[in-house]
Amino acid sequence: MTYTPYIGPWDYYWDWSERVMVDHVLQVPERAIPPHEETNYTYSVNFDGVQWWINFTEAPPEGEENIKVLYSTTYERFEIPEGEYAYPGRYEWTVVGRNAESVDSVGAALVTAAMKNKAIEIGMAGLDMWDSNIANQIPNVMRKFGTGHTAYDYHYDHAGGDHRAALHDDWCTTWPVTRSNMIGVGGPLANVYAYYLNDFTEAYFDSTSFEIETSTCWEKNSYASDEDAGYAVISTYKDINGTINLVIWGHWGRDTFYACKWFHEVGAYQLQDAPLCLTGIVLEIDYTEHEPEVSVVECLGTISEFDWTHYTKDGEEEKGGLHDP
Repeated sequence: MTYTPYIGPWDYYWDWSERVMVDHVLQVPERAIPPHEETNYTYSVNFDGVQWWINFTEAPPEGEENIKVLYSTTYERFEIPEGEYAYPGRYEWTVVGRNAESVDSVGAALVTAAMKNKAIEIGMAGLDMWDSNIANQIPNVMRKFGTGHTAYDYHYDHAGGDHRAALHDDWCTTWPVTRSNMIGVGGPLANVYAYYLNDFTEAYFDSTSFEIETSTCWEKNSYASDEDAGYAVISTYKDINGTINLVIWGHWGRDTFYACKWFHEVGAYQLQDAPLCLTGIVLEIDYTEHEPEVSVVECLGTISEFDWTHYTKDGEEEKGGLHDP
């Protein structure tokens, strides 16, 4: 029997498809569902039993175009219920803050392990900012606008009041950053990558109140950690340029760790049955218990929130909810 590789809709949130650029323009594959406006060169993905091939419908002129495959599928395969085989891709980056505490790095280890458990590869790890200490210089993903080495130098125009941040196009011209798939661990104060995503996610860190705010919660609930309870965010955002972002961070450092631990142990699996269009959750961690207990108090989408009923062997578990003001 011949099995056809399953390839999901090209531009959906959950899809880990390859990204192909020609002359820095993201191209549309022939399989795109729903149909998209045509780009200059459509392409198809083919597997010959040994390796993957990218075939262009109309090949760009040799030497005149910069062709780059930003995101590759993997050879590992597993059977899906329909009887076909899926070829999952990988996350290109796992990112922690240069100035972060060790709890973020420990949490990132749990997140990458969770991905491996789901047969999703991790391509590279790195920092948000470049380290000026040559002894610690490893890959970084954020674009530096200033001349110094502080977090403010990674703001577009800090002196002029424009505090936006941006990703690199590439790291050392060999590893894609923008238009790739990325995981960030640690909050906006500790990780400039999370600070960059703070502009796009529905649960975000408010630098005025120093609390977690929820833009699409009906009640506009806010959360702040204390000795007995902590709060954390797991959120995703897909840029129009094809970059897929997943960020996990806590209001405090220990919240980041326990959010990553929850994701590793149960979250990565429970999120498989989350409501469609869910893009972010807020976790509450009860530290009065030993070990701390984690629950989902917010389930957010881009325009509203969700009441998520998760079914376990012990019965129903209610997550989030509609917080009517």
